[in-house]
Amino acid sequence: MDNIKEQENVIKSGLYSERQLFITATIGGPAIAAFIISCNLWATEKRSFAIIPVLPGLILSFVILFSVESVFHFITSHYPHFITSIVLRHIAAFALYFLLLTGFAIIIRFILKNKTLVLATILFTIVCGVTILVIGTHINNNPVINKYSITIPKKSSTLNSLKVISVSDLHLKNITSTVFLKKLADKIRSENPDIIFLPGDIAETYGNTTEENLNLFIEILKDIKSDYGIHAVRGNHDLPRVNVADKIDFNRRLGITLLADSLIELDNKIYILGLKYRGNNEKRPIDSLLRSRTKDLPVILLDHAPYCLEEACKNKIDVQLSGHTHYGQIWPLNYVTDAVYDIAWGYKKIESTNIFVSCGVQDAILPGSQDLSMPVRIGSVSEILEINIEFR
Repeated sequence: MDNIKEQENVIKSGLYSERQLFITATIGGPAIAAFIISCNLWATEKRSFAIIPVLPGLILSFVILFSVESVFHFITSHYPHFITSIVLRHIAAFALYFLLLTGFAIIIRFILKNKTLVLATILFTIVCGVTILVIGTHINNNPVINKYSITIPKKSSTLNSLKVISVSDLHLKNITSTVFLKKLADKIRSENPDIIFLPGDIAETYGNTTEENLNLFIEILKDIKSDYGIHAVRGNHDLPRVNVADKIDFNRRLGITLLADSLIELDNKIYILGLKYRGNNEKRPIDSLLRSRTKDLPVILLDHAPYCLEEACKNKIDVQLSGHTHYGQIWPLNYVTDAVYDIAWGYKKIESTNIFVSCGVQDAILPGSQDLSMPVRIGSVSEILEINIEFR
């Protein structure tokens, strides 16, 4: 009888036993262990200390996660097809949401003081994390076409209309899915575009991308054509340093015209202005490049990162195409990109300049460590832009 009363008192007080602590910590790791310890401190009226274990628990969880990832990164560097690379990337994405949702469990525990409800919340967190993982993986691996129609001044162009396809942030690397890439290629071909633009981050410079994989990607993408060609600029992930893609003439073999602070004319139709990658507050040489014009034609600008948009507007650029932001890729990081960029995703017309910022088609969360780029999208999509331009 006394044992029953003692157990009831433990339950009412909200204390977790050592056994419960061990089981939950084994399943959930240091973050959950810290959460349980915090609950016990709260229940024993040591509330001023209750928040202390949470931060070390979260930090330790990430330390363990990235330590494991480093080991697998080493393994996959030598054995690129090692299956656990794919598994680990999904575990990392799940862990991010699991830790986020655990915070809600902590709030419920401290407010409602109901241990059963907290355990149910942790279970819900796991189910919710898995659901997000499944949905986010599906979104990331199934590109969609977002269509826009705009009208710009014809000037002296011989064009009446132009169907543009823009694909940013391909981030081609060893772990890029060939199934995904075939879907992407099929969608682009089915639209039968007049011209194709790639506004940066085509093939990864970071990591251990191999010639074998890049050659495979070329075979998948080689049939993508358009009347006026494929034009591209570099982004911050495909800079010309140790670039395997450049070594095997990746761009030339796919018929890609690579622009780097250069302006080209398409036979009395349009000008294409392509810029080298620059960060925020780095002046774009748009005005100096435009001085070489000899005809009054519409101008389409490719600039990987949507910084310094006022320079495009000041120079009366007709269309700007950018990427880079991924729109955070994983919620709630889209709020961060909204704070950093004037246009983090989508279309906006400023004065006479039509600005398009794509959230890209593939994942690239962690530069320098391809094997942990999270193949999940929540809050954004794998996006192909189709822009139908009418000239008047």
